[in-house]
Order: sequence, then C-alpha cells, then structure tokens
Amino acid sequence: MDICKKIKETAIQSGMWQAGFINTRDLLFYPEIREICNGNSCRNYGKTWACPPATGTIDECKKRVMQYEKMLLLSIKYDLENPFDVEGMQNAMFSFKGSVDIFDEKLKVFLLDYLLLSNEGCRKCTKCTYPDAPCRFPEYLHHSIEGYGFNIYELAKAAKIKYNNGENTICLGPDYTRKGYGKQIVKGLIEYCRNTYGAKEFIYSTRKENKASNQLANAMGFKLVSSESKIDNRDGHMYYLLTYRYTL
Repeated sequence: MDICKKIKETAIQSGMWQAGFINTRDLLFYPEIREICNGNSCRNYGKTWACPPATGTIDECKKRVMQYEKMLLLSIKYDLENPFDVEGMQNAMFSFKGSVDIFDEKLKVFLLDYLLLSNEGCRKCTKCTYPDAPCRFPEYLHHSIEGYGFNIYELAKAAKIKYNNGENTICLGPDYTRKGYGKQIVKGLIEYCRNTYGAKEFIYSTRKENKASNQLANAMGFKLVSSESKIDNRDGHMYYLLTYRYTL
C-alpha cells in the first residue's frame, strides 16, 4: 500500500473525521499569526514545552517542517448543543488531543520519522516543567500547530477539507479577524436570546488584557460594571476579569 494512503487511513481509524495532504513546498508561515501566540490570550505562552517560545522561532519551526515533503492536515467535527456550549467546546479540545495521541501510537508501528503537531497547549502533566527542567515525556510531546504560524483556514482549503461545518459551529481564521465579524456574532447572539427567550439584559465578561474583546464590548454599547481579580487555576496566573452589562 502507498505510504501516504496508509497514513491517511490510520488517521481515520484513530478517530479523525477528515484528513488531507498538502505539499510542504506550498506552506506559508506567518509571523503575524505567531504574534497572536505572543499575546497570550490562551494563557499557554511561556508555560509549556508545547507552545512558544519553547517551540523555537518561526524560522526554526519552518526548518523542522521542511524536512518533510508532505503535511497531513487532520480535523474532527464536534457537535455543540447551542452557540453557548462552552463546556462542549472545551471537551472537544481535550478529545481532539486524545485522538492525536491514538494516531501517534498507531504511526509508531510503521513510521520511523515524522513530526506530529496538535491543538493548543499540553495536558500530559498537571504542571509543566518549562522552563526549569526538560519535558518529562518528550516522546509524547506535540507542538501547537498555531505556534508554527500556520493559517488553519488556508491549510484546510489546500488540503480540501471542511473548515466551516455548519450550524452551531463558529470558525474564524486569521484572514477574517478585525473585519467586524465579532460584532456581527455578538449582535446575532443578542437578537437570538431576545427573540427566543425574551432576554432583556446581557452580561459580557473578558480579561482586562484582551484589548480587542474590551473594544468590542464598548463598541456594542456594553457598560463596565465591575473589575475583579482572579487566579487562573491552570497556571496560577493572576488576572482581572472585567464584567459589562447591556440592557435593552
């Protein structure tokens, strides 16, 4: 069997929904996408061996990838109960990591050399050893694909796999940021809640350092009502949670 076909079949057997190959010579590495990681909105920057800056510079990431002729992009479709199903989104993120681990174990049986990237962060340890000591499980470490500067929407298009999967899914690639879509989404959610549940008051919370989110709240007419210090239970980081209110 052709090795590419075998790898793709193994991905599907591991629980992946779609998989498609891309020639690495066609890949683009965007410094501006890597800069999103530096903004640390996910709280993983500088906290894990799986994310920047531990993954090296974008040039080092590119050199790592370009050792190979082809890249296989993987995806899994997860259904949400509704647009507010945050728990479902988090479960999907962890579930995808589990499928990547299964795929990794199956690849090791017949493939000696490969680079396997995954979604953000790492959940192998309660607390990562970075930067004080080497990774405890380097053989199970999968770097974050976002940290390599890839535009996922662009990759999906090149791999001929779906990026937008229909109702109760939200997919925004870097090409579609800062174009007013966030405002449209919030406006749509307000209309949905008003028409479906008769809602008249809306609460909007975001971290103080998330400038784009705070600008969106102000632009939509939300009024700041409180600022509360919090501790992120993932890494012990202290942050301020700003809460806004909007009344119809």
